[in-house]
Amino acid sequence: HPASPLVGNLIIMFTVKFPLLITKENREKLKEIL
Repeated sequence: HPASPLVGNLIIMFTVKFPLLITKENREKLKEIL
């Protein structure tokens, strides 16, 4: 999917800036979306 790299970069940026807001449960949900 063409947008996957962009979405991945946004997730990485979000994780770096807001690590405390990214829980294991949220990561699983993000994996399901991607």
